[in-house]
Amino acid sequence: MVKPRKLANGRYQARAYAGEGKYLSLGTYPDEDEALKAQWMHDLGMEQPKPEPQKKAELPRGHVKFQKFAEDLLASRKRELAPGTWHMYQWILSKHLVPAFGHRRLVDISPGMVRSWYAGMPDTSSRRNAYALLLGTMRTAMEDGEIPTNPVRIKGGAKDNSKPRPTFHKADVAMILMMTTDVQMKMMVSLLHGTGMRAGELLGLNRGDIDLANSSLSISRHLTVHGLEKGTKSHPNAVRVLTLPTAAVEAVRAHLDATTGEFDDPLCRDARGGRMSYHTLNRHWVRLRATVGLDDLNLHDLRHLHLSEYSRHASLRDVQARAGQTDIRSTMRYLHTSLDRDREIIQAMEAAGSVGDVGGSS
Repeated sequence: MVKPRKLANGRYQARAYAGEGKYLSLGTYPDEDEALKAQWMHDLGMEQPKPEPQKKAELPRGHVKFQKFAEDLLASRKRELAPGTWHMYQWILSKHLVPAFGHRRLVDISPGMVRSWYAGMPDTSSRRNAYALLLGTMRTAMEDGEIPTNPVRIKGGAKDNSKPRPTFHKADVAMILMMTTDVQMKMMVSLLHGTGMRAGELLGLNRGDIDLANSSLSISRHLTVHGLEKGTKSHPNAVRVLTLPTAAVEAVRAHLDATTGEFDDPLCRDARGGRMSYHTLNRHWVRLRATVGLDDLNLHDLRHLHLSEYSRHASLRDVQARAGQTDIRSTMRYLHTSLDRDREIIQAMEAAGSVGDVGGSS
């Protein structure tokens, strides 16, 4: 009879000779006697069922490493996140979270570790964003039953403590437009201020997306640092149509008259004729704003200016549609008030008889 073969893992393989120097495996067993018994049963034609293969033991709850859990979680969210957001989360994970927690089991990450990591990072937006991603990841781990409590519990850890942005006015934009003779730059500033679109949406426009006859444009793609993406930032399949104010229509018409191109050609081009990048646009913008001493005025401030003014005449739902936003908290940033606006409202209420002397003097 063939002798069972001892395997590297300490188990024994029962075998039967199949001829021509080949052997048939009859399964593996914990000891040699069990393997011999299987071989005897096979020789007598009473072959017993092969033992069930050993299943790989699952890790106890919380014993998975943070890096694997976080990367798997982020991969599962790729379809629901905007491409730019997904890439940003990937960068934050590899830059700030994996070096600190990647090698640790979820269950071993303690509030003290989190506080120590947080205190060691500079007080910047990077720390705030990294903390928010860590908080969300560990919250999901708790919801999945991997950990009993969330160790990420620094009060105000994700709060934006940056200084308020300076207040700008449409007169500031008017000065900038007066200082440029570049037809394309004048058009881009006019569109950003006149529609409230994002800079990436502007750079994603083609000439065919402009409908001067109806004073509108269609946003169906946007430019990111990772290339041109379909849809809007909020949804990959969305198309947003925006009405253009007269000044923006005139600026676009002047640009189209001064340049040539096909329907699918980029509306905004760089010096080589290709689609302009955000870096190139911002470089031109920085140079232009310096001519009027507005070094603090960012491109995004043009969007803020437009949507803040738009919100004075529109409902919250209208502002969300115009801005291309689904998160109401983001939209609320543009719903500013002021003493002048407060005075206008009271005057309108008085004219309508809604406020005033209701009881006479006493």
